[in-house]
Amino acid sequence: MTPEELQNNIARKAKAYQQVFSGENAKIVLDDLNRHFNHSTLKKASDGHIDPHATIAAAGGREVLLYIDDQLRINDAITKRDFGKSA
Repeated sequence: MTPEELQNNIARKAKAYQQVFSGENAKIVLDDLNRHFNHSTLKKASDGHIDPHATIAAAGGREVLLYIDDQLRINDAITKRDFGKSA
């Protein structure tokens, strides 16, 4: 894959994320996901000890949110870059 093809693939994917995660309903969903998954990943069992399985699951949920956020930031950067070219 050439650098241009790679850049086009990244831009296409980031644009798709922006289309899916824009608008009022997307904001409601992202806010809800952040409330449930974007907090401490260290989880304790009812006996007060750290639960390694719950901790791993929480870390995975948070990783998904961070990935979505990265894709939206990439799209913002590409949009700003492309807008600057046409000005």
